Amino acid sequence: MNSDFQWNTDFSYRYDDSLLTKTDHYISLEFDSKQRVLSSAVLNGGLGEYDYLLNLHVGLNDNSGTEPAETLAAFARGMSWRGQGIGMMTAAAMASLRIHTERVADKYVTGYVTTGLDNLRCVGDRADVQSLQFAINTNSSLVYAPGTINLFIKTNICLSDTALVEAIAMANETKAKVLLEKKLPSPVSGRLATGTGTDSTAIICATGKPLTHYIGKHVIEGQMLARAVEGCLLMSLSAGNLG
Repeated sequence: MNSDFQWNTDFSYRYDDSLLTKTDHYISLEFDSKQRVLSSAVLNGGLGEYDYLLNLHVGLNDNSGTEPAETLAAFARGMSWRGQGIGMMTAAAMASLRIHTERVADKYVTGYVTTGLDNLRCVGDRADVQSLQFAINTNSSLVYAPGTINLFIKTNICLSDTALVEAIAMANETKAKVLLEKKLPSPVSGRLATGTGTDSTAIICATGKPLTHYIGKHVIEGQMLARAVEGCLLMSLSAGNLG
């Protein structure tokens, strides 16, 4: 997808081994076969095998009282998608979606991101909520906060559990690097932001063997991942109109 692609339009597009659909209301990736996923997604976060990813746009004034995971599950039930999936939500515009792929031989790593910046934070900023009990309640309005960077990375490299954890760390480190280089301040502390308060990240990889056990800075798989994340996030940040 080149720089002339019309990101503000609705489309369904075959990309590698997935069907990518983008509308003003949601983005979905329907995988050709079940994939291993490690994520901080609202719906079915953690480690598992899934058939699709949903990134759902929610309004800033959405106070329906429904738990975020149920909102996502209900939306997914209304679609014709096969199997089970993971779900993220954001108030950022779906038109902020950008994609970047790194390829070496027959392997690829693709970064997908939607970006909002109204909720920037530096890691370690004073928390908005100073109660240990708040995070126990999943029906949290913070999930709906504007300005979320939702990042999902898909690869046909088969990653071990250890490599999946390293991959999600590498992806978030790359995100922080990009934001630091942009010198975007946290409105809470004035320090340079390293993300937003409600970011979600997912690593999606092929099942099967042989397993790749390392995806850090010393191996080409890690280089591919970092460049895929950096590429899509830089393009999204350059798109403008990021809430």
